[in-house]
Amino acid sequence: MKLGIDFGASHTDLVLVKGTQIIFSKTIPVTHFRKPKISELLKEINLSNVNHIFVTGWGARYFPKKYQNILVSKTSEIQAIALGAQKLSKKKNCLVISMGSGTAIVSVKGKKFKHIGGTAVGGRMLLGLSELLLNTSDIQKVFKWSKKGRLDKVDLLLKEIYPQGLGHLPWNVSAAHFGYLQKPSKFDLSIALLNLVAQTIGSISLFAAKAYNHKTIVFVGRLAESKEIQTILKKRIHIFAPHLTFIFPKNAGLAVALGSIQN
Repeated sequence: MKLGIDFGASHTDLVLVKGTQIIFSKTIPVTHFRKPKISELLKEINLSNVNHIFVTGWGARYFPKKYQNILVSKTSEIQAIALGAQKLSKKKNCLVISMGSGTAIVSVKGKKFKHIGGTAVGGRMLLGLSELLLNTSDIQKVFKWSKKGRLDKVDLLLKEIYPQGLGHLPWNVSAAHFGYLQKPSKFDLSIALLNLVAQTIGSISLFAAKAYNHKTIVFVGRLAESKEIQTILKKRIHIFAPHLTFIFPKNAGLAVALGSIQN
């Protein structure tokens, strides 16, 4: 069996794989960026069945070349993002949007991977703003509250300026995030926060897909597993590029850990 470990800025993900099957996975919140205690990290895994450990992310530099006589290989994070997306989506050519603490964009064309860039808008920003505005660090609460929220209580919608819409944009999209506060409730603020994050990521995804001539976008990372985020992303992309295919694969949150495992 092979073990993949991804040290992200918000979570450390571990995934144990036998062939193509996931045997075990675990996600551990990150509270600091000091040298990880490897024995503590791997305490739930029977290493007698593991013949190779693969690591990626910020904590990879702390691993020795061998651990308890098991070979350790280090995978660059960009390669891990690309390989993970390919494995989960079954697509050789795609634009990968890795929505973790921030958002990374990788162009994948067969075995050629190119880091395009990204944005600091992502899950950790959503967490921080939730703590500031909603007094909660429980993102699942934010997702739940958002279902009862009204975006027009927080955002300036295009209808206020152009009732018929403008260009490709319909009347009910945001013209300015948090630009029209109308005594918003926690429900309204929740949907506005999700909208801010997902629309920003959706917009830069569209620009990148066009610039690098991609017809398929694969979203990975923990945020990609949120149905609320998925809905906003789909709407945003459909406005400008209804021809694009977008994929939210199963186990999207484990993509980078899976991608660290090389064949």
